[in-house]
Amino acid sequence: EAGRSAAEARRQAEAEGLTLQPAANQCGFRGVYCVPSGNFRTMISKERTRYCLGSFASAEAAALAVARWQHKEGEEPVPSATESAAEARRQAEAEGLTLQPAANQCGFRGVRRVPSGSFRTMIWKERIRYCFGSFASAEAAALAIARWEQEAAAKAAGDGDEGEEENSMEGAYEGAAEGEAE
Repeated sequence: EAGRSAAEARRQAEAEGLTLQPAANQCGFRGVYCVPSGNFRTMISKERTRYCLGSFASAEAAALAVARWQHKEGEEPVPSATESAAEARRQAEAEGLTLQPAANQCGFRGVRRVPSGSFRTMIWKERIRYCFGSFASAEAAALAIARWEQEAAAKAAGDGDEGEEENSMEGAYEGAAEGEAE
């Protein structure tokens, strides 16, 4: 299993109906890292816990292990940044939301790119910092912010549920989370 070649891993992934998740990292796959020995290691994070799935001879074999783990955990494959961006724009339009532009590197208010290549959100409101997670595209991150702002405006207008925590973000970026990245 660990000694599987790149071609074998790709064939096996196709046979199992799994997708090897591409990433803009040195190895080319999500959750796969190169180690000095020349092997490839996997590291996946879920709910603040890291899982190491082993050491592999090829990046593709490691990516296959990640895809199997995701499938076993019931996780949907993370869309590419291009797919995520297009889907976020479609969802924003369908929901009547505006992705707030900004003169920053990402082009959207409250969105920043992190070294892993993903995009993170951070908004300050009334001295409280709100973070909504990590996303595959700047558009998906901006959509999470737009949804949260719409929800906050509805609560302020008295349309929200009574007794909810003010900074609760449950559902604030539902759907945009499909574009989450590691």
